[in-house]
Amino acid sequence: MNVACWVVGEYGNETFLNTESVFQLNIDEVISVLVNILHSEESSTPTKCFSLTALMKLASKLPTIEPDVTKAIKSFESCLEPEIQQRCIEWICLSKNKTNLKEIIFDSIPPFLVHSNPTISSELTGTNTTCDIQTEELQNHVFYFFGSLGSFRFDWRLFS
Repeated sequence: MNVACWVVGEYGNETFLNTESVFQLNIDEVISVLVNILHSEESSTPTKCFSLTALMKLASKLPTIEPDVTKAIKSFESCLEPEIQQRCIEWICLSKNKTNLKEIIFDSIPPFLVHSNPTISSELTGTNTTCDIQTEELQNHVFYFFGSLGSFRFDWRLFS
């Protein structure tokens, strides 16, 4: 659940802005799911925090939904969980700020650099120099690397 919330917060705006996207999602349904995660007693505090952050990131990138998101977040400003309460109050303060501070704080993470490690780098990239690998390319290299180790099975249940 945490990973799904993170992905929605980080890349969801691209899905809603790209009319040619393979995935066609309704923004209202996505907001509803994220808010339901916040209301769920079964959601852990970290999961609720991921959901809150996803809502905040979407609202900062899609200004048309900001009033709805702010309204949903305001209902948690007196939450008994300090981490959730703090995030809600911070968002409310940021939403009143008319500068582009929200956009800066909730901007997408930049592509990361894979730094050289003589043992692993040559396996992944074929070189021993620092290189900039985009996410999809990195995934291909990682799967190739693990595939060359023999049978590799990834168990998603470890992350749920």
